Amino acid sequence: MPPLLQDWASNLTRAALVTPFTLSRLGEVKQLWQTHHREVVGVAVLSPLSYILVLTALTFSPVGVAK
Repeated sequence: MPPLLQDWASNLTRAALVTPFTLSRLGEVKQLWQTHHREVVGVAVLSPLSYILVLTALTFSPVGVAK
């Protein structure tokens, strides 16, 4: 499975699972966004990017367990 497709599918699943919880606590989410929006954006960009880069590297490199 291509790394971008896997990341997209996992993010879609995660968003679907978290949305009901987020909507039930919308006031708290807005307050946290106002306080920590830079950190949220940083994690939102860098975390998936690092995961995609690792998955891409694993597709080019042989991975095995030495006994």
